[in-house]
Amino acid sequence: MFGTLKRLLGVTAPVIEEEVKIAKAKIEKAEKIKPVTVTPKKPVVQKPRNETKSTLSKMTKKAIDDLAKEKFGIELDRRLTKDKMVTAFLSAQKKAK
Repeated sequence: MFGTLKRLLGVTAPVIEEEVKIAKAKIEKAEKIKPVTVTPKKPVVQKPRNETKSTLSKMTKKAIDDLAKEKFGIELDRRLTKDKMVTAFLSAQKKAK
């Protein structure tokens, strides 16, 4: 409390003045902080991928039908064999180009 009163009235102890000088010297010697700017990455736009016979043959019949609905808006007949579904998908893909 007395220290605060002394500072307010302008009467300071020499110890405090030395501590202030030391603190100011440390501040001057400290490294300046450089601002960091972060730029967001550009969004990667993927080109629509054309499916091939080998990629479609690795899928299930349901997956082929769902992909055909998503890409072309057509519904393939799941009662057909997988090979016929793949052929129908590839022909729809050619027509869409």
